[in-house]
Amino acid sequence: MANFCKVDQPITEPYHYSECGLDGVFLLNGHRPFSTHYGEGVAIEDEDELLHCIAMSVINRRPIIGGKELRFLRKRMDMTQSELPKVLRTDAKTIARWEKGHTKLSGPADGLIRVLYLLETGEKIEETFLEQLTDLDLDVSSPLRFEDTDEGWKNAA
Repeated sequence: MANFCKVDQPITEPYHYSECGLDGVFLLNGHRPFSTHYGEGVAIEDEDELLHCIAMSVINRRPIIGGKELRFLRKRMDMTQSELPKVLRTDAKTIARWEKGHTKLSGPADGLIRVLYLLETGEKIEETFLEQLTDLDLDVSSPLRFEDTDEGWKNAA
């Protein structure tokens, strides 16, 4: 099912998918333009699956989850800023500071957020997942690129 989002410019390849709240997310396909009475928009195919694919990419590639990524993951887990601190054993002000980018997540909180997302979504946690957290040193400035395939949304190489 497609979700419709209002855009101000015509669609060009790749589509900068800013509606997810993250910077640097681009769709190679799986979207189409449409017109409304309010202007031009874009339809995203299987948006919930795409958002899950983006979340999995975030938890598998970022060295320390940033504020926007934390907010994105928290919302994907359907948690509020007052619910997440209970799980992380901290306070709501700390969560707000992390999400605004005023302070960085601690290493333990970062790892717990990743595992929590996997648990919340029913994804299998590989035995080596926690060991792999120390190897997540990819460039955080590189864009995330996704394509809609016959098997669903995938991270594009």
